[in-house]
Amino acid sequence: RVVDDSSRALGGATVTITRGPDRLVQTATTDSAGTYSSRFETGTGDYLVHVASPGFRPARRRVQRLGNERELVADFTLARDLALLAAVKV
Repeated sequence: RVVDDSSRALGGATVTITRGPDRLVQTATTDSAGTYSSRFETGTGDYLVHVASPGFRPARRRVQRLGNERELVADFTLARDLALLAAVKV
């Protein structure tokens, strides 16, 4: 699940999952509840998960299988990315 720093679900976030060691990449998009899923038919148990959404700082983390897990869960909380713009004269 992907949420913002106020614990609100982030729909439309892009989740990129890279399988190690062969670097096969899959991409998913979060739904309105902030959930996503992806399935690798032949998993290695070692993945790099990257999450990005406009207006938020991206996050990434390594996710590894522990023991005989068949489903891996990676929740993310994205912080707002406030940009300071230069003054504009109208």
